[in-house]
Amino acid sequence: MPVAALLASVALGALGQVLFKLGVRGGAPLPTALASPFVVLGALAYAASTLFWLQALSRLPLSVAYPFLSLNFVLVPLAGHLLFREPLSAPQLAGCLLIAAGVAFLYRRWPL
Repeated sequence: MPVAALLASVALGALGQVLFKLGVRGGAPLPTALASPFVVLGALAYAASTLFWLQALSRLPLSVAYPFLSLNFVLVPLAGHLLFREPLSAPQLAGCLLIAAGVAFLYRRWPL
C-alpha cells in the first residue's frame, strides 16, 4: 500500500531528526556525537525511511510521491517544540499549516 509506505518514510525521517538532536545535545564534538547511540539510531531510522521511500516510489510516480515528504517540515518543528521546548512562532505554525493544507490539496483526488 503506497500511502502506508509514504507515511512510514515521513515518520521515520522525522524520528531520525529527533534522534540526531538528542545525540548532539550539549554541543558534543562531531566524533563524540557520531558515537552517540541516538545518532546511530537516527541513522538507522533514516535507512528504514529510505527503504519505505523506495517501496513507495516503486508504486507511485515521483511527481506524486515527492510532495508528501514536505510533511517532515511540519512534523519536525512540532516535535522540536513538544520534545525540546523549542519556540514555535506564529509564522512557523502558519507555515506548517500551509504545508499540511498543500499536501492535502495535492492528494485530494489521487487514489493512494
